[in-house]
Amino acid sequence: MSCTWSTSFPTQAVRFGQNTSGGIATIFALVFVPLMAAAGVAVDFTVRNSTRSAMQAALDAAALNVVKDAAALGSSEVTLKAMSVFTATFNRPEAQSVEVSAAFDSQNSTLTVNASALVPMYFMGVFGINSMQISGLSKARNGADAGACVIALDGEAPKSFEVSGSGNVSVPNCGIYVNSTSSSALDKSGSGWIKTKSIHVAGGATSGNYSPQPKVKQPKTPDPLADIPEPTVPANCTYTDEKFANAGTIPGGSVYCGQISFNANMIFGAGIHYFKNAEVKTVSNVKITGDNVMLYFDDASTWDTRGTGYLQLKAPQSGTYSGIAMFGTRTGSMSTFKVNGGKDYFINGSLYLPTVRLELYGDVDVSSESKSGYVIAKQFYYQGKSNFVFDAFGGAIPAKMVPPGIALVQ
Repeated sequence: MSCTWSTSFPTQAVRFGQNTSGGIATIFALVFVPLMAAAGVAVDFTVRNSTRSAMQAALDAAALNVVKDAAALGSSEVTLKAMSVFTATFNRPEAQSVEVSAAFDSQNSTLTVNASALVPMYFMGVFGINSMQISGLSKARNGADAGACVIALDGEAPKSFEVSGSGNVSVPNCGIYVNSTSSSALDKSGSGWIKTKSIHVAGGATSGNYSPQPKVKQPKTPDPLADIPEPTVPANCTYTDEKFANAGTIPGGSVYCGQISFNANMIFGAGIHYFKNAEVKTVSNVKITGDNVMLYFDDASTWDTRGTGYLQLKAPQSGTYSGIAMFGTRTGSMSTFKVNGGKDYFINGSLYLPTVRLELYGDVDVSSESKSGYVIAKQFYYQGKSNFVFDAFGGAIPAKMVPPGIALVQ
């Protein structure tokens, strides 16, 4: 039998080289292994990420559940309880060599829960990677004692919150915050005491009669009313160097300039009363009242009261300045408000005096019942037998004042 070639061998060779009909199969054979490897790696990483997400959820649950009791537990008990909650939540059998630890920071009322585990790598085992480690962390804070309602904003001055003599400060439903980083930011001397829900100081505190003990080296708290716009003070003065000798009512919108003396019982009419470059003084036995009223002070204004009598103000109940009884400018140098003698102050509303040093002397009593919930000044000073009482109107601190009792912070 014989074969006859229709073309020469060289021609057939060229045609074979030009034929691509089997190219896809050849290429697929070459890339099949890396494609399968890549798909396997993707599966392994999906399992890893899913397991890690489940771990984080279990950590969050453990931190939130245990932090409320952590202060009363020992260090080993904290870890055991956190591990119990974590294990009950983390239902991922593929995780191996699971480890859980927990630590409570009593200074910051913060619980940190850590966990780690190994996740098998089935496809990546081909490349010698048999497992990968996953880890997570969750922090929760018990903020039940952390609501700031009395705040000294000065960021560095020593004794920016000072109580001496037999003066007492009572803040039963929320906390005192002192933003100064000075080693003596909070200073308490004499026989008086400070009783409050909590005391947080950015710097340090001297020894004294505290209940509870101050937590020092804490983060500063921001001004909670910083976003409220300042009132625009009218250009013209309604009263300049005025001595109010006769009892009467002063209309809202009035502007007080220069030497202002209240020598008789006065009623502030509803609205804003502006004190512009005013030195305000009151004499003994004078009673000043106002309903639906806010007093505004620029940085050049001061307040100095002496003798007996009282100031009784009720803040606006609606509008931009709802709940604020006194509003001091945020700009300019620090001014001083001195309250001397035996005069009593009853304020239904927030005292917001961010550039004011508030000084109480003698037998002065200041009682603030506030729906808005703040007494804020640059500095506080109490001397003698003065008493400062701050409590929320109606007996409960509004939710806007106090951070959630228990919350994740990381």
